[in-house]
Amino acid sequence: MLVNPPQTPQSEIDTWLAALGFSPGRHPFQYTNADDERDLIPRSFVDVEGYEQIKGSKTIIVFAPKGGGKSALRLVLANQAAPLSPEKEILAVECTDFDLLLQKQHEAQPLTIIEYLYWLLRAGLKSLFDALFPVQRSTFTEIAVTKDIQSKRAESLLPPARFRLARCLRQYHPTLLGAETLYERFNWLDPSFKPDWEKFIDYFHRKELHELLQTTPLHTNVSARLLASLNDYMIAADDSKVTPKEQMQEFVNLVQAAGFTAVHFLVDRLDETSTTASKPQMQADILEPLLAHLVLLETPGTAFKFFLSKEARDVLLERPTIRRDRLTDQALTITWSRERLKALLDARLNTYSDGEVQELLQLCREIKVKDSNSQDFWLGEWIEMEMLQQAQGSPRLLLKAGQFLFQAHLDQFGPRGLLEKEDWDVGKKALVKNSPPLLKISRHSSIVIVGNREVKLSSQEHQFLLILATANGLCDRDILAKKIWGSDINDDPIYKIVNRIRNKLRDNAKDPSYLITERGKGFRLIHYELI
Repeated sequence: MLVNPPQTPQSEIDTWLAALGFSPGRHPFQYTNADDERDLIPRSFVDVEGYEQIKGSKTIIVFAPKGGGKSALRLVLANQAAPLSPEKEILAVECTDFDLLLQKQHEAQPLTIIEYLYWLLRAGLKSLFDALFPVQRSTFTEIAVTKDIQSKRAESLLPPARFRLARCLRQYHPTLLGAETLYERFNWLDPSFKPDWEKFIDYFHRKELHELLQTTPLHTNVSARLLASLNDYMIAADDSKVTPKEQMQEFVNLVQAAGFTAVHFLVDRLDETSTTASKPQMQADILEPLLAHLVLLETPGTAFKFFLSKEARDVLLERPTIRRDRLTDQALTITWSRERLKALLDARLNTYSDGEVQELLQLCREIKVKDSNSQDFWLGEWIEMEMLQQAQGSPRLLLKAGQFLFQAHLDQFGPRGLLEKEDWDVGKKALVKNSPPLLKISRHSSIVIVGNREVKLSSQEHQFLLILATANGLCDRDILAKKIWGSDINDDPIYKIVNRIRNKLRDNAKDPSYLITERGKGFRLIHYELI
């Protein structure tokens, strides 16, 4: 094995993948983030328990660990609604950018429902705008169908609704009515629309785009005339006092005037944002005011789908402002059985090969190997079983296992041939080093589980881990001492108990996978689950 193997050129990797049966430029394990493969996720999607309830017409919270398939669920729901599927009757609003809310929190300003309303309506108007004036589709047939649907939606918006839409856009998302955006959308409606830019800008500023359209084939196009009117309306400042609920209802009315039956807000990726990724307490802080405002959440014609980290569940349950009977009691927690992970693996191989590769067995040498119980299996079957075991119920870990498997083959044998047993032996070691088995801590039993291994702890050792786990993984040294021993003590007993826990967990103090000493702060627990 090469110690530092040279990097294989991407062109050679693509050639090897094609020889294995995969479609050009497609690597089934290249990405572990659903947003990096938006177009293929719906095709390789494997539903989860409660999927019908999740995609239904009611507001729901979906909990899952990081990498547990939340974003894939959100992408599938978005793909089954407009604007991605213009013909659908639901408008999906993907709320995945939290910069506005995080900025307010960073400035130590309390988040009010006004901030949430602005955040939601800004994203909602972008989705509605894209549904009315979509970006180009990939085929001539899709373009024709989309333009026909677009025209019907534009026709359904009567002048009063058009005026309200223009007012909302200028209030919440004025950049959508910028000159460059309007020029681009006119050009998509008719590629021959290419007036001189200076001339377009002049008509744009004079709010006379209707006049410009009279000189082009777009003068009879219903969608183009709607787009021009959004720019040309002269809108005075609105001093009327309306409540957040009334503003949300006005947006829903606009959505329904455009021919949609409802709008679904898909709130996701809060646990993937760098500022909040490992901080379930902060995740709860960001969303608590919105989750507590049932008047807004229960606006007729809306449904909110919150995709939140499993770690945030216990934090939210402790918040008295959150109505358990209306939200958390109806929440779902996603779990992945080995059977579902197997289905996901097969679906990805099938999708990325356009049906050529049905299962991992096809990618491996046709030899028999023995498992730990000396039972014979085909190599592909054995590697698959090992991958599913190492995945620990996580789709992301399953994909990482595939990444390390393929990379190990490239490093050892180059971009040629089928997968070997040695590939998984090397890939598994790299996977375990980068993604240690999950430490499962029971609230009631002193037996913890590391991967598939049970570890018996003393009552003090269990209490130590339980205190960290219930404090979202981080606790001050003095607080730990007082909770365990009832008073402040010197460092010796604390470090003795830490060393005993590390020994039992087989956790390397120099490169810990679970228990980290935070100098000046206390101790941090990672890669754990409270059960």
